Amino acid sequence: MDLKKLLERLSDGCWHSLSELVWELGTDIGSLSDLLRELQSYGLELTADAEGSVSLSSRLSLLADEEILAGLTPVLRSSLVHIELAPVVDSTNTRAMEWLRVGNSGRALFLAEWQHSGRGRRGRSWVSPIAQNLIMSLAWPVDEAGRMLQGISLVVALSLVEGLRSMKLHGTDLLRVKWPNDVWLGEAKLAGILLELYKSQSARDHVVIGIGLNVQLPSGALADFDQAAIDLCSQGNPQIDRNQLVIAVLNSLELNLEKLRVEGFGCFREQWLELDAFRNRQVKVVGHGQPIVGVVSGISDSGALILQTLEGEQVIGGGEIAPSVRPLS
Repeated sequence: MDLKKLLERLSDGCWHSLSELVWELGTDIGSLSDLLRELQSYGLELTADAEGSVSLSSRLSLLADEEILAGLTPVLRSSLVHIELAPVVDSTNTRAMEWLRVGNSGRALFLAEWQHSGRGRRGRSWVSPIAQNLIMSLAWPVDEAGRMLQGISLVVALSLVEGLRSMKLHGTDLLRVKWPNDVWLGEAKLAGILLELYKSQSARDHVVIGIGLNVQLPSGALADFDQAAIDLCSQGNPQIDRNQLVIAVLNSLELNLEKLRVEGFGCFREQWLELDAFRNRQVKVVGHGQPIVGVVSGISDSGALILQTLEGEQVIGGGEIAPSVRPLS
């Protein structure tokens, strides 16, 4: 039986009798029970009653590739050579890399309702209950990928902020960016970005852009994160259409990546500084050799972090920052 069909049937949040589900989906009670347990293992909260009916704890806004395509700008819609939407994958970034490795090329979009091997920066896992957050990856052709990679990272974060604000959601005035590619809401992480470079011997290089955005986290999920996290629904946005989220983010992203290609990162520098959650704050930079402690004074025209330390100004091209209260000594 198709897991996607069962998810669609339950997504309205209403009560559904097991006998009706068996008949509608053309299965047997044993197979249905197995799939219901599988959905629960993906983080879905199911409730059963004594009459043999089940329901979700809340309605789901399922992704729909046709609706997403219809909402994209004509330029982006016509340039996408492949779009893939799956109920469950190992990782959308992994799917994008696999697509490239078999010889494909061009702009491609990979979406999933749930991924069991989602990856964040520095090898972290990324937790997301099924059909409640936003998981997607883009395969994007680039020239001089190594030179542009750092700038792309920052521009993706800025594009997320622009896309979310265009939807007029509550709380988006509190959106901030964290070098090199996180989006924060207030003092907690709302979205993360993972970039992977695919270099080809026979075709153009590609950057795979993975985005994970917290739309609605279930109760207790925050305990699964290794840092403060937040979602959009908790800001007074009870019903968010995730398809419209995808559309808003992708349209902003396409526009900004083209601008980056033509003009370079320098034209985004002031926008980043205005949104920088850690500007003029003391941080610790890890990821390349010994940790470095200093005060963030800005970013360069290439997107590198500018840090004021006791040894003077340092320009840092890669790594990760975290708040630090350690004395500068």
